[in-house]
Amino acid sequence: DILDGYLARRFNQKSEWGRIYDHISDVLSGSSLVIALWVAGDIPPWFMVLALVRFLLPILGGGWLYVSVVAWRIEPSIPGKLTILSLCLLAVVLLLPGSLARLEVTRTVLIYVCTFALAGNLVYFLRKGLRMMEDAVSSRASGGDGQEGDGQ
Repeated sequence: DILDGYLARRFNQKSEWGRIYDHISDVLSGSSLVIALWVAGDIPPWFMVLALVRFLLPILGGGWLYVSVVAWRIEPSIPGKLTILSLCLLAVVLLLPGSLARLEVTRTVLIYVCTFALAGNLVYFLRKGLRMMEDAVSSRASGGDGQEGDGQ
């Protein structure tokens, strides 16, 4: 996930479709991963709910912003990439056939690291969305159309 974006920027192969597809693939792969880990009994239900909220909030909130308040662009972010990376690390460790994955302390620490990343990413999305709404209201109040903006 990180490599494809880097290569697209490095070789100037960026596209609107690639930018949107990156976000869609993050949502689908991340949601599938946490559901599979929950079904396998490797993560608690509260963690799965937090992760799904993290993946669905940008889609639902961004869609609402786009339709009702301000034009909204999906942009990759460092908090988003760190969240996906931490979830992948958790999955890899839990799938390892050795004793590391079976250590409760390892599992617990990784779940809390991922929880911190997920919560931080949710705060990032909420702050960005509120800032975009404030900018749109200010723009409309000053006579602009309020339709500019980029978001995650």
